[in-house]
Amino acid sequence: MEDHFYFKNKSEKELFGVIHYPEEGSFKGVLICQPIFEEKLHVHRVLVDFSRLLSSAGFTAMRFDYYGDGDSEGEFEEATVKSRLSDINLALDFFKKKTSIQKVALLGVRFGATLAALSAEEEKEVDALILWAPILKGNDYLHQLLRMNLTHQVVVYKKVLYTREDLIKGVKEGKKINVEGYEISKGLYEQVSEVNLLTQDKSFSGKTLFFQFSQNKAEIDPGLEKLRNLYSKNNFSEILKSSDPPFWGDMKYYPTCTPDLFEKSLNWLKANL
Repeated sequence: MEDHFYFKNKSEKELFGVIHYPEEGSFKGVLICQPIFEEKLHVHRVLVDFSRLLSSAGFTAMRFDYYGDGDSEGEFEEATVKSRLSDINLALDFFKKKTSIQKVALLGVRFGATLAALSAEEEKEVDALILWAPILKGNDYLHQLLRMNLTHQVVVYKKVLYTREDLIKGVKEGKKINVEGYEISKGLYEQVSEVNLLTQDKSFSGKTLFFQFSQNKAEIDPGLEKLRNLYSKNNFSEILKSSDPPFWGDMKYYPTCTPDLFEKSLNWLKANL
């Protein structure tokens, strides 16, 4: 069964959510933290299908849209890292009150995985983390987004009108940067740039699973290994590889199912939540 609803954030704005219920009652839940920008659209079908797989396996799953995203109230440029972290914490509270779950995992994709990791540092009622291809450093992510803006300029105008330096200077002065139709505000830019998951020990004491999508890469990414070591100081932490394609990017088709990722994630949850 799926229940579609709205709940309020701390500013009394409506956030859209969906809970996927198993046939029988469940004490274990998974709150899904979506990525942002166009990646949210690209991963939508995968997250819907995984939520349904979770419910068929006896878990209760919840998806929701941050303020300024999807079917929630607000404009994208009004939302920040802090507002999204607040939305995750409120969604978690709502999830627990509306269902019978007693244990909960946060599962995030890309920057949604980064937000899940940051939220778990503040929220003490999270029992496990599953991070699909997390963004480790906000500045690296911003450079990717700026590169997309520059590419768009070349396609439309046949040349670069505003360099990376021009864009950064402008956003710091209060102008916005457009990336695939999404406006990056000064607040979002500054808060994303401050994100670095590798800089300090973690207070989160639950179990953690990281996924690296490595169709053509045998070695574990050094940054992801460093992050795993930070979490391993408190509890069991591991990295798994998925042979599925990275489904959040600009692909010719978007897979409705990522079987390797789904199987490994589900088996891990059954064993560790």
